Amino acid sequence: MDNFHISHLHYLQAEHQMLTKYLEKCFRPKELKVYYRKDIEAYEPFVNNLESSRIRLLHACQERLIFQLQQKRSKKIICFIHFFRELYEDLLDAGLPLSANDLAGLIDAILTSSLSRQAELNFERILDLASRHAAQEPLHGNLKEVLFKLLATLEKAPDYYPQRQQRKLQVQLQKLLGTFNPIEKLRSLFPEWKFARRPGKSVDHFPLLKSDPLNAAHVLINEFLLLCEQKQIRHSIANRELSIIQKISGSKEPSIESILECLLIRAVWMEISFFEHQKPLRSLLAHCLIQWHVESEKSLLRILTIALRAEASQINLGLGNDIFQKIKSWAQAEGMTQQLREALSKYSAILANAPASSQRRQLKQETELLLAGSLDGNNVICYHMPELDHLGKFVNELLRHQKNSTRLLWSELLQLCENAGRSKPNVGFLRKCKKLFEQNGQQQFLDVFLKILTQSTNMPLWKNSPEPYLFYPENKESLRALIWASQHLEDEQLQLLLADLAEKCYRRMFGKKAIAASVANAAIYTLGQAKGLSGLTQLSRLKWRIKNHGVTRIIEKQLTAAADIMGISKLEIEDRSVPELGLEIGRFSQVLKDFRAELSFSEANKIQLQFVEQQSERVLEARSKRLSKLRPEIKQLKKRASTIQKNLQAQKERLDRQLILGRCWSFSFFQQYYLNHGLLCQISRKMILEFRRGSKSISGIYSDKGFVDRKGKIIKGINPKTEVTFWHPVFKKASEVQEWQDYIERQEIRQPIKQAHREIYRLTNAERSTGFYSNRMAAHILRQHQFNSLGRNRGWRYSMMGNFDNRESDAISFELPAANIKAEYWVTEVDNTDHMDPNYLWHFISTDQIRFTNLRSMQAMNLEEVPVLVFSELMRDIDLLVAVSSIGNDPNWQDRGGITEHQDYWQSFSFGELSSTARTRKKILQNLIPKLRIAEKCKIVGRFLVVKGKARIYKIHLGSTNILMEPNNEYLCIVSDQSKKSPDVFLPFDGDAQLSLILSKAFLLANDDKITDKTILSQIAK
Repeated sequence: MDNFHISHLHYLQAEHQMLTKYLEKCFRPKELKVYYRKDIEAYEPFVNNLESSRIRLLHACQERLIFQLQQKRSKKIICFIHFFRELYEDLLDAGLPLSANDLAGLIDAILTSSLSRQAELNFERILDLASRHAAQEPLHGNLKEVLFKLLATLEKAPDYYPQRQQRKLQVQLQKLLGTFNPIEKLRSLFPEWKFARRPGKSVDHFPLLKSDPLNAAHVLINEFLLLCEQKQIRHSIANRELSIIQKISGSKEPSIESILECLLIRAVWMEISFFEHQKPLRSLLAHCLIQWHVESEKSLLRILTIALRAEASQINLGLGNDIFQKIKSWAQAEGMTQQLREALSKYSAILANAPASSQRRQLKQETELLLAGSLDGNNVICYHMPELDHLGKFVNELLRHQKNSTRLLWSELLQLCENAGRSKPNVGFLRKCKKLFEQNGQQQFLDVFLKILTQSTNMPLWKNSPEPYLFYPENKESLRALIWASQHLEDEQLQLLLADLAEKCYRRMFGKKAIAASVANAAIYTLGQAKGLSGLTQLSRLKWRIKNHGVTRIIEKQLTAAADIMGISKLEIEDRSVPELGLEIGRFSQVLKDFRAELSFSEANKIQLQFVEQQSERVLEARSKRLSKLRPEIKQLKKRASTIQKNLQAQKERLDRQLILGRCWSFSFFQQYYLNHGLLCQISRKMILEFRRGSKSISGIYSDKGFVDRKGKIIKGINPKTEVTFWHPVFKKASEVQEWQDYIERQEIRQPIKQAHREIYRLTNAERSTGFYSNRMAAHILRQHQFNSLGRNRGWRYSMMGNFDNRESDAISFELPAANIKAEYWVTEVDNTDHMDPNYLWHFISTDQIRFTNLRSMQAMNLEEVPVLVFSELMRDIDLLVAVSSIGNDPNWQDRGGITEHQDYWQSFSFGELSSTARTRKKILQNLIPKLRIAEKCKIVGRFLVVKGKARIYKIHLGSTNILMEPNNEYLCIVSDQSKKSPDVFLPFDGDAQLSLILSKAFLLANDDKITDKTILSQIAK
């Protein structure tokens, strides 16, 4: 079942055969898919009929676990974990008389599997069994060895169990092995005291000796603990206990310092075995601190030393805040000596390395302020963030080089950030930040803000940890609070950096989760609160850049709220908020000494940077030695070019998605925000527009002479009130569509959005007969991860399918509120245990029906009720999902061990009938091939582009781009190299990577005598 080899000579052969039968039972289709204890129906029949011992079966199970871990068979590991746990619990419940060797084998099996935590095994019961053996006879060599191994495992993994349970297990093991000696720890913490080796009569077995200098104090504490234990006090203190506390804390002999030291000693002792007494001890400590009055610096240093020892031993007794307040009062009244400063520095260092909490952070900051002497205005603190990541180091270094006044203001701002809020900022925090900015001027903060955000945006992942991260958690909270505070700073550069930071922090880390979602959420919130259109501009860009439905909904909500306030539609806000980025009709120019830098778009809609010599008008490349002195300026220009390209791509996606809406504008609005817009002119001037005058309409495209129709004639009579919309082929006759395609190709206009050659989808007779669903895209086998990624990029919503039951739906869906329609494309998993990723997600899914639902009534819609434009655009999206993610589109599918039962589908898709997109591709190639330099070697035959090389004849499928070689239709596997540039050939639109790939393969195979790749040559030579 799992390819585990069972040798006939294996001493556990019978047990392994039983496990194989169990697996066959578990993985039988539709019988057992969820592996919880209540569902393991296959377990009992096998175990109850098994003649051999369960220990032997446990060892066999361990061998299979190790095998599955090596093979990374995740689903089978889950099954084995539950089988393993059932065996384990049966052994304990049965109370079988286990020998020392059996017990040693059981513990060793648990530890070797490395799955005891996942299986939720109970080590306490195992230790009880070991204790019984130890009571009857000395521990066996093997049993003692595995118990030491178990102790080492618990000590190395601090989060293996809850802290209290883990310490209890450690003590049990130490007692069992004879290594339990808490006195050694006490000696290391208190070398000045002599501790007895024998236990005394105290409640917690603490040694009470008459010779102990603190014996009287220990007796009083023992009386208090005894009373607490009798009444089982945990939280509240009764009157009698309170009198004892007052007696202890108010006593003259021993001193308060001695009482506090005794408390700490007992806490160290009880840390190991008596956790239940910590609450009463804290109450006692609090009362002692209330009664304690500092009479000299010596006594202050004594108490501070006690606090240092408590923190160093990781005992949280609540000493910190009370002691600090007393030190602070003493320092303000008497000043800071060098000895006290050194002790306080040690305390600050311990706080910095302690687990993060709001109280500790506040103490750390106040301690630093006290050490820096800023209480009396002598110095200014230089340390603001833990230097555990790149951000903390950068901010601290940045603030060290600021003026004293700026550093003091930032110290105050960072203190405010400590109480900024959790999911959203507190009103009080924002009010205080605003007041701080107004009183001291925004410029005092803005420059530092810009540098911090720039550094955060460019920061690499911090990889020196088990799980890489971008910001240390404490610094992440501070950065989030600073971002919230920055909403009071009105600056476009600041808002651009916030958008870039949000985009970076929303990236999914290793396919699991966003790098820093809380920081990104804060940036989105702040951009939504910005005044004017600058913040909305960045939100509009992020809406099309971030492929996360939750984030998109947040941005949509912010844009809708802004639209309501401004009294215009949300789509109009998006139009108005598109940034021009310094461009003037698609061009940017800047004078740099003797040169002029120019940014412009190529015919392929790619931004390009050129340098022109002012006197000779000679064009230079950016790498030219003559430009070596302008490297910083060139770097900034390249960054601007990258920003322009990103924004153009986002706007292309936005307008492509909006074609489904059939939007209309007045010509005056369209001219201002599209035709003459610095960035959008690159899109709008290459798109076919439809001008409507009442019931009449005419289509045209921009040219240097004005707008012209598909025959090249100038269109007249366009006025500011003329309605403008993007032309769509679904409403036009085939002859008009063909004429526009011819014009686009003849004028060599490369449309940024596929429009003239856009695929259209109309209802078929089969869909009219089915009525409420379409089977047009059914029975495809898709790669789920590519399907999910592309669907999200296109605005569809999908929940990945895996070996679990909590997925949202069995369909990918798209909601169009403007048309009150929801489209659903139903899919199901291809249940094959060999094709599952480490997160238990299926690699492959199969497709089923397409349905449309009315969003208001949530009733299924007849396909004839769906608007023509909506139906065509959504079916086009689904066709694209299938074309890109189908296994037939993967040339290496067979070599990667594809599912054998779907071999016929792969063959039929790879070389079968063409889809609508592929038929469009075929038409373009028919017009394009005669213009290529390899035209004599190429021709289109049916659904293939046939290329005649010198070695063989090749047939490139126009849908999947897969290749067959004549004369025997042998498959040729060529994997595209994304780093290589595609052939410089005119294409009438952007975005069809498959068309570019077909041309690349054609150019390669037409000159097959020049191929040097050994993998390709070995296939051709067969």
